[in-house]
Amino acid sequence: HLYAKLPNDTDLVQKIKGRINALNRQIAEHPSLGRGFVIGHSFFTPGEAKSNGEEWFDGIIDSEVEPLLREYWFDDATALEAALSTLRG
Repeated sequence: HLYAKLPNDTDLVQKIKGRINALNRQIAEHPSLGRGFVIGHSFFTPGEAKSNGEEWFDGIIDSEVEPLLREYWFDDATALEAALSTLRG
């Protein structure tokens, strides 16, 4: 569970949730994607406790989510950059 594995930082948890929800709206509303392509919680469920939640989140974006988004929008650089901007804040 996200709350149990990250430092006691409710602001970070809310930031992650807000950014993922905003990204998922972009994905769901995009004409070539839709709701079936939204990013699920499994990307953001740490397997073990993390001492630095910000670093962990950035690492997940870099190693897991960004490559997926690059596949989604391989032909739409504008949508890709908008999605990455949403995630990185």
